[in-house]
Amino acid sequence: MIAFTLGRVILRLARAGTPIGADTITQALIRIAGGDSTGRVSPEMAKSALAALRRLDIEDHMTPATLGRDRRPAAAQSWLAS
Repeated sequence: MIAFTLGRVILRLARAGTPIGADTITQALIRIAGGDSTGRVSPEMAKSALAALRRLDIEDHMTPATLGRDRRPAAAQSWLAS
């Protein structure tokens, strides 16, 4: 159910043209958990997804500060290579 929840939230952000990263996903989940209407994602589902993300301790490697001269996400490439 957590994968479904994250997928729906990411799809909603993408359709709105919002940059997708750990911070924006977390903020969207917080809003939903607080009662923001989303359609198919309930506040309980958002709370479960937030709890799972906290256990993962992920960082947002796709921030503008990580982009190198050639505009490729260098930090994300290093992270993926490891």
